[in-house]
Amino acid sequence: MLRFSHTQTIKTYSAGMEKQVFEGLPVSAVENDGVKLFERLINSNEPVPHILSEIEGPYAFVYYEHRKRKIYFGRDPLGRRSLVIRPGIEDRQYLTLASVSNGEKGYEEVPADKIFSISLSDEDYQIQPVSRTTISDHGSFAVPKPLRRDLPSLDYLPPTDPLSPIWEETVTEYIAHLEESVSLRTRDIPRHVSQGTNTARVSVMFSGGIDSSVVAFLAHRHIPLSEPIDLLNVAFENPRALEADIHPSKTKKPKRQSEDAHEDEKEAKKYSVPDRLTGLTQLEEFRRLAPERVWNFVEIDVPYEVDYILNREN
Repeated sequence: MLRFSHTQTIKTYSAGMEKQVFEGLPVSAVENDGVKLFERLINSNEPVPHILSEIEGPYAFVYYEHRKRKIYFGRDPLGRRSLVIRPGIEDRQYLTLASVSNGEKGYEEVPADKIFSISLSDEDYQIQPVSRTTISDHGSFAVPKPLRRDLPSLDYLPPTDPLSPIWEETVTEYIAHLEESVSLRTRDIPRHVSQGTNTARVSVMFSGGIDSSVVAFLAHRHIPLSEPIDLLNVAFENPRALEADIHPSKTKKPKRQSEDAHEDEKEAKKYSVPDRLTGLTQLEEFRRLAPERVWNFVEIDVPYEVDYILNREN
């Protein structure tokens, strides 16, 4: 017997207008990518794994192909969407597929390296792994590309001024791929009716490091200047700062200040951690490079007690 969570029978992509198909399927800004993919699956004679191997984007799906009496299920090769399975055992002779578990034991994450199928023509309902590709035709997004391991030795320092042609070509190609990736993920984000025009549609988890700074600035290139960008900066409360505040140095006399100002300074000091400081420094750089953009620096403060409790639970 097979059982599917009634709200999760088919979960391909977002049910709203925000696109999650980045390449491999033409989807306009006003179309629903889940509907477009479903239409292709039911109207094409191509094998289901082949169609999915051409899709770039995060997904988890359960799809019944009536013609072959087969159920296909799986996730994208990088495993960016959740899909769990609980096989039937002992007195529970049914298989369950869902986006998340309900807390009961026995659920396992569906591996992302393959697609799986179940033939309803077989009495035992065996789960069979299915390759995303065929021998004659390899989908461009079937499997993640392998990392290059032929890196230069640690003693080798590439020239920086000027870059050699091969390094310049590599850097240019890398930036082009990264910019295209950011563009695909930001250009068609819908604006909800409840949002005003001054509300950011794009936010970036932002530490001020080189990775988040590059992503944020590339997003700036593809969003109208009239729209703000939210930079979400998380800081975990520093218990050492608390200790220093409780036991202040006896060699320095504190300046007289109002109680409110003292509390504000105390609160800021608790969260003056490296990611907060580098984030604020990079914020000023962004405002210098793109003064016409509104950059919202959103401070997300996590108290020490909450961090401590979460770490203990995990």
